[in-house]
Amino acid sequence: MALIKISRQKFMAIDAQTRQGMRRLIARQGDGVAHDINTLLEAPDSDNQKDCIFTFHTQGQLIGFCVGEVGDTSAHLRHLLIDKRNQSKGIGQNMMYGMFRQLMQSGVRSVRLNSQPRQLKWLEAHGFIQLEHTDSGTANREFELLNPCLPLYMKTRPSAISKPEAAIAHMRVGRDMNTHRFHNETEWLDLHRSMLIQARRRIWLTAESVNSSVLLQQETAQAIVQLVKRNPQAEVRLMVDDDRQGAGYYNPTIQALQKLSSYCEIRTLHKTGQRIKDGFTIVDFDASINRTSATEFHGQACYNSRLLSNRLSQHYDQLWQYAKPSMELRRLAL
Repeated sequence: MALIKISRQKFMAIDAQTRQGMRRLIARQGDGVAHDINTLLEAPDSDNQKDCIFTFHTQGQLIGFCVGEVGDTSAHLRHLLIDKRNQSKGIGQNMMYGMFRQLMQSGVRSVRLNSQPRQLKWLEAHGFIQLEHTDSGTANREFELLNPCLPLYMKTRPSAISKPEAAIAHMRVGRDMNTHRFHNETEWLDLHRSMLIQARRRIWLTAESVNSSVLLQQETAQAIVQLVKRNPQAEVRLMVDDDRQGAGYYNPTIQALQKLSSYCEIRTLHKTGQRIKDGFTIVDFDASINRTSATEFHGQACYNSRLLSNRLSQHYDQLWQYAKPSMELRRLAL
């Protein structure tokens, strides 16, 4: 396979030769996505400093590009196009992972993009999770996808990524049979970002206090809101060991839970004599994240282990019976 050169630059700084090469690729593509990119090329200059373009060359020829916005920790890729003559050859995979590596070097941890239906399976095999789809009434229906924890995905993706079934199953609730071990808080939070956003039936969380880092990250609140939108019958529970410590600080997850109080419950073990000795999270009936101690960030995550999920669910239920509704967190949200 020929060497692929990946370049990144400001969108409005691309030269005339590159623009001409992009138009040739667009002409060969001939669909709605190509039309949108062509419109973007003809648009007046933008002063948005986040707009950029990745271009992919091999043997001096432009074979693909990706247009998007890159922020401090996240990126939104609006258009990805690969020359039809170079598809189904593994080139797109090298382009995608080369782009991922460049984004990570810039500090990006999550990537969002929009996809046509025909691209879904290919993008899922590269770590993207489908969030929702929009149907504008035209043939160009789009799906919104997210890779919520880019560094962890790239670190743990299967070496035999060429096998589509192994790639699509990686870090998927109900599919991934592997055990993912974490050794620090960053990996623990990344696993939550990956797992919570996939929930379809339930999210059960434990936390040592209201200012736990998993509650303070915006992605946890987003996952809870999305779950309730997907399934009004879903169960969302939060059990806090101490509902006083940290109370008063802005907390996106607590705010989301209180706004959705008809679907969500918050309880505390404060003053019950019970304690959360090992922190754990349960997603649906297959996935779980289990810390060996509520005060340390060591443990394992399983995306497809109903036996472990059932065991943790029983433990959660036992503590839940002792826990009391938290008036402290209710006052915090109000």
